[in-house]
Amino acid sequence: MAQRKLLAYHDRSDGGLLVTLAEMAFTGHCGVEADIAALGDDHLAALFNEELGAVIQVRAADREAVEAILAVNGWRTACITSVKRLRAIASC
Repeated sequence: MAQRKLLAYHDRSDGGLLVTLAEMAFTGHCGVEADIAALGDDHLAALFNEELGAVIQVRAADREAVEAILAVNGWRTACITSVKRLRAIASC
């Protein structure tokens, strides 16, 4: 936070990943395209799982720095990019 690299943060504890992405899309006035292939065979369970996790938004220019910070601290990440819509990919 001190480096001001996070633009948005949303935990997935209330409704899971699908609800988190939908709420972020509503707020950002955009659509969502999500590649859920890496989430396993039970896509519904993966999308609605309310286990510990979050979705963050960062500037494209800060993406590599943020991913490096998360990796150093042992956080598993997925790629998220934005071009007038939120596009989520389950693995990088």
